[in-house]
Amino acid sequence: MSVLVASVAAGVLPGAPIRAAAQDPSVTPTAPRSTAPTPTAPTPTPTSTDSTTSAPGAGVAQGLTLAPQPPAGWPTVPVSTARAVMAVDATTGQVLATANVDERVQVASTIKLLTVLTALDVLSPDQQVTVGQEVAGIGGSTAALDPGDTWSVRDLVAGALVRSGNDAAEALALAAGDGDRDAFLAMMNDKAASLGITGATIADPSGLEDVNLLSARDLVVIGREALATPLVAEIAASRTWDLPSTGVVPNRNLLLEQREDATGLKTGTTDLAGASLVGSVRNGTGPDAHDLLVAVLGARNDDQRYLETNAVFDWVEAEFAREPVVVGARIRLPGEWIGDVVTLDVWSPAVPEVDTTLAVDGSSVVSELSLPSGGQLGEYVATADRPPPSSIGESVVAKLYDGMRQAHELGMWDS
Repeated sequence: MSVLVASVAAGVLPGAPIRAAAQDPSVTPTAPRSTAPTPTAPTPTPTSTDSTTSAPGAGVAQGLTLAPQPPAGWPTVPVSTARAVMAVDATTGQVLATANVDERVQVASTIKLLTVLTALDVLSPDQQVTVGQEVAGIGGSTAALDPGDTWSVRDLVAGALVRSGNDAAEALALAAGDGDRDAFLAMMNDKAASLGITGATIADPSGLEDVNLLSARDLVVIGREALATPLVAEIAASRTWDLPSTGVVPNRNLLLEQREDATGLKTGTTDLAGASLVGSVRNGTGPDAHDLLVAVLGARNDDQRYLETNAVFDWVEAEFAREPVVVGARIRLPGEWIGDVVTLDVWSPAVPEVDTTLAVDGSSVVSELSLPSGGQLGEYVATADRPPPSSIGESVVAKLYDGMRQAHELGMWDS
């Protein structure tokens, strides 16, 4: 475990270096800069290792940003025939692999993840829907719906995800759009925008028409939202589902048969799109488990998409370890405080290094995470919304440099 914690209130610095950054105490610090991927889903709040109640005082902006692509010195992801590949830790948002991740391409039925997420924003799972002519004669994969059938929204979602039913996707679109397909497409675009996805082409709820253009990065964002939505995650992970039209049917996502740790999510195949998969697995058990997510777009055929997806999951678990890294600092001052000490789970081929900078007026703390080779993994920032009084700032400076002097005299400080 890599640990670097500053405790200025006690006037004692640990042996690991903490750099003092010059800063004008009269200037209010700006918010932490963001290096997070765009678009991205929100990163979960890191776990605090200090449960002590903070003293009242200045408000604090705290945030973790992770690199939008793997750093220099990162192992190379195995890619064979796929047009694009992206792998992330869906629990934290850490990017583990990228290959052509921002090109917008046809994505076939993987769009149904966005379709069901959009529909569930306005429809309840137990709501009953009577389908109409929108399901008549529809091509491609179906859930065997007929005009006049009445299904719950939950079963329609299962029909769209488990059986990749184009009819179920169209039925959800009409139900959620109050009978207006174009209105629902506008809702899908709004949903994508709310997740940070801009510039994508979203014009078909089923993916059958091959007019949707999204990137691997877009699908990873949508996949993270799917995993964070309990009903969608439950249905996507189901090996079978009992549909009203057919009885018990298997999930078309064969990753669920190939891996015990698989949890979803959605396949997609057309002539233009090739064979694609947004796949997920659970790494670990219990409260420490993380979800890994891989988007493979445009593989040569059905078998190849599973081979390549499995290869990426196996590569992650063989090349990297989840390293618990402690970053940040809690600084206690009279009437003021900033920062926190947090533990991050970071995937890395080597134990990450942490370099923490403390502003000399006590107004901000920055911890940078990097590989021993120098590639940056991410950054944790805590910034007070106003600087502490100058007298307190002077006290911080005095304690900081006194700590540096003591550490140097004890041989614990690199000159």
